[in-house]
Amino acid sequence: MTVNEKPLKIGYSTGSHATSALKAALMLLLGIKSNVESVEITLPEGNIAFLDIDKTEKFDDYVKIEVVKGDNDDIDVTKGCRIVCFVGFDSKKIPYTQHEIQHKPYKIDNIFIYAGKGLGVVTKEGLKPPVGYPAINPATLEMMKNNIQFLYINTEVYVFFEVENGEEIAKNTANLKAGVVGGISFLGKKGIVKPISTDAYLESLEVEINVAAKNPSKTIIFTMGNECLEFAKKVYGLDPECYVEIGNFVYDSLSLIKNKGFSKVVISANIGKLTKIAQGKKNTNSRYGGIDFKILQSWLGIYTISDTITTVGALEVHLPHLVGKLYEQVSVHALNVLKKWMNELNIKGTNLEILLKEAIIC
Repeated sequence: MTVNEKPLKIGYSTGSHATSALKAALMLLLGIKSNVESVEITLPEGNIAFLDIDKTEKFDDYVKIEVVKGDNDDIDVTKGCRIVCFVGFDSKKIPYTQHEIQHKPYKIDNIFIYAGKGLGVVTKEGLKPPVGYPAINPATLEMMKNNIQFLYINTEVYVFFEVENGEEIAKNTANLKAGVVGGISFLGKKGIVKPISTDAYLESLEVEINVAAKNPSKTIIFTMGNECLEFAKKVYGLDPECYVEIGNFVYDSLSLIKNKGFSKVVISANIGKLTKIAQGKKNTNSRYGGIDFKILQSWLGIYTISDTITTVGALEVHLPHLVGKLYEQVSVHALNVLKKWMNELNIKGTNLEILLKEAIIC
C-alpha cells in the first residue's frame, strides 16, 4: 500500500514497546548486559522485531529504561509517547511516580508489574484486564512473559511502568469512558500497528462495546459522528458508556455485539450516512462508494434530484415538501438492511432502532 507512491510505515504497539523496555531493564538489572541500545522481541504471532532503547540508566538499587513509540502511517495518538520502565529488587527504593489509584499488580513468576503515572488502571468491568489492575491487555502480558522466560529469576522483582503525559494523551482516547483511569493502555493483539488499517480502531470499538455490555440498561447506541452523538445523548439520557462512536464501521460494529447480551441497539446517523446504509454500504466511507441517486429517486417517485448536491439540500431547494418522505423512506430501507445484516451475523434477541433527526423508526 502506498501514499503518494511512498511505502507506508508499519509501527509497533505500546505493548511491544513496553515489552522491549522490560526485557532491556531485566537484562541490565541481572547483569546479563552492561548496556542495551536495542532489543529483539518475539511478537504474539511469532514475528521478530528489533526495537530501539532510547535511554538506559543503572543505579545501585534499580534500573530505569526509556523507549519512545515510533512513528507509523496509521492514525495513532500514542505515536511518539515515552514509556518509562523502572525495575528493582526493592520496591521502596524505586523512585517511580505513584499512580493516583491504589491497585493490584500483575504477577509473572516472581515479577510484579505495577502502573505508575501515565499508565491507566481499570475501574470498570467489561475490559479484558480485570478491575483494579493496570491497563495491560492479556496479549501484551503474554508477550512480556514469553520474552523474559529465558531469564532465571529466583527472587522477587518489582516493575513500574510510567508514560510521560499519559494522562493528557488518554484524553484523546476512549479510555476514561471505558473505565481506564490515569493514563493510556498497553494494547496490541499482534504487536504490530499496520498502516491505515482498521485493526486498531475495531479493537478500540470492541473494548467500548464490552464495557457497554456491563451496563444494566442492556442498550448500546452506535453514533456516526459527534453531532449524532450529542443528539442521541439528549434523546436517550443513558450512562456515557452506552454510547459508542463507530465512525463509518457499521457492519463491523454490529458484528462485535454478538453474544454480548444487548436487548437493544440504536443507530444514530445523519441522512447522508443513513442513505448509504439503506443502499447496502457496510462501511459509509466515500472510498466504498457514494449515494446512488437513481435508487433514491425511485424511492421518492421523482426524477429531479441532482447528484451534484447533497440529498437533503436537493430536496430543500427543489421539492421541500418531500423532505419528510425522504426521512421515512431512507429510514425504512436502512432498517431492513440492518436487520438483514443482523440476521447474517446471527444476532438474536436484540431490538433495533434508528435515530434520525427527531424521529425514531423502530
